[in-house]
Order: sequence, then structure tokens, then C-alpha cells
Amino acid sequence: MDISGLPKNNNNEEVTEKETIEKLDRAFQELTEKSHEATLEEVQKLSLTVKKVKAQVENGANPYFRFITGLKNLSLFRKIKTFERQLETLQAFALKNKERMKIQRAIWDLQKKGLILPMSLEETKAAFMANIHEMKSLGCTQAFTFLITNREEGLLDLLIHSVDGECKNSKVNVNEPYTLPSGIPLSQLQEVANWLEVHGKVHLLGTKEIEAKLSRLMSSCPHGAYVLHTADNALTLSRLTPAGKISHLKIDLQKELGCYTLELEGKEIAATRLAFKRRLEQSGTPVRINLQQE
Repeated sequence: MDISGLPKNNNNEEVTEKETIEKLDRAFQELTEKSHEATLEEVQKLSLTVKKVKAQVENGANPYFRFITGLKNLSLFRKIKTFERQLETLQAFALKNKERMKIQRAIWDLQKKGLILPMSLEETKAAFMANIHEMKSLGCTQAFTFLITNREEGLLDLLIHSVDGECKNSKVNVNEPYTLPSGIPLSQLQEVANWLEVHGKVHLLGTKEIEAKLSRLMSSCPHGAYVLHTADNALTLSRLTPAGKISHLKIDLQKELGCYTLELEGKEIAATRLAFKRRLEQSGTPVRINLQQE
């Protein structure tokens, strides 16, 4: 409802004080019904209109208010006082909503980066232990994740798993300053572990052996092929291009949190998870190397 000024009738004339008050009544009712999502901007807009009406009543600026006297005038002032009390209540709701949305945005930001997992403490321990071998082969010393303990208040548990199996648990409030730990997010570790599984036990091979196996795929993979592996304790993308060229691209998982940092033409490029997945999809056929093939 537009309450930025006094209402107008079809003849573009100011309507009676009764219609003005009725319109304000409806505006307050609508905002009260959605008080759980009321914003400071909406409350401020309503407040300005109430002040405008009050000034017109007090100063007689509006011809429809100018000759109001006696009980009718008293009733109108009482109504305005009611509006002012309602504004105080709505202001408190709006401030609370602003704080709540600030908390939710902070949590959503962590979720978008894959730093929050919908798991229990025991489930995160199990997930870490299931991928500790991959963590060691990636040269990472620790993995971490956040768990939500109280979404409304922005309370989180920060779980840090070290490569030796130790788990540290600390409390975090997104409303207060905190430092993100070093290492790899647990969700990203799981993602990388799943990709490495696709390509088999490539970590048992050296770079030259991987090149030899890729070079034999020219005829069967005309659009190119690739293998993800952990040579030299770093995630590496070894790719056979359609032109027959083999390249090895090192990927840093800890340079930028939650990203895959690649060095291309002397420049470091931090790819998001989605961007890196698309890069893999454009690299040709994912190859699973079976050590028993030969």
C-alpha cells in the first residue's frame, strides 16, 4: 500500500480526514501482519506519513482538518497517538529483523562456500576418517567444517580435523569477529576424494607413466581425456588434448578458501567449485586407470 502521502480522490483532491485515517489503519494492519519481515525502510515510510497527517491536524494545513473541533478533534489525536505507539512496536520488530537477516546472510555466505555441512559431530569425524588417506596424498595438514547449533542466534561449532586424527571443537558466533582456519573445507575434501576415486589408483603412478597411458588414448578419445591425481602431494590435472598434447596443471586447494587455484600462463586463477567442474567437463573424457590392465 502506498502511504507516502495523503490519499487523493479521482478528482485529484485531498480526501476527508476519515479516509486518510482509514488508509493509515490499513497500512498499519498490513505491516503488523508481516511484522516478522518488516523492514526499517517500511516503518520509516509509515512514520513520515503519520507525522505529515499530525502536522496537518495541528496546524490546520489541510482544509478537511482545519475546522475539526471538540470530541472529533480529540478522537483524531488519540488515533494518531495510537499510530505512534504502533510505530514504536514495529520499529522494534524491524530492528530485530535486520539483525536476524544479518545473521542469516552470514550463514548463507558460509554455506555457499561449502563451509557448513548438515552433519552431527560424529558424522563429521567419520567423514574425515573416511578421507584421511586422500588428505595426506593432497599434502593438507587439516580439514575443517562448521555445524549450525543455533541458526537464529548465529551460533556455530567449528570442527578442525588434523591429519594425525585429532579433532578440535570451538564455538563461533557469526555476529562476532572470528578467524577462518587454514586447511581444506571438509566438503571440498569429500568432493576431491570422489573425483580421485573416478580415476582409480593413479597416485601409485609417476607423471611419466600417466603420460604414457594418456598417449595411448588418442584414437579412443578424439575429444581429449584427463586424469586427476595427486603427484608430488598436490592435486594435478593431467590432460590429453584433441591435438595430442599432454599437459599437467597443478591445483592449489588452500590458496583461496573453498576454491581451486590454477596457474595459467603465469597467472593464478581461483576457480569456484562450479567453475572447476565445468573446466573438467570441457577437458574431455575422464579416464579411470586400471593398474591391472597391462
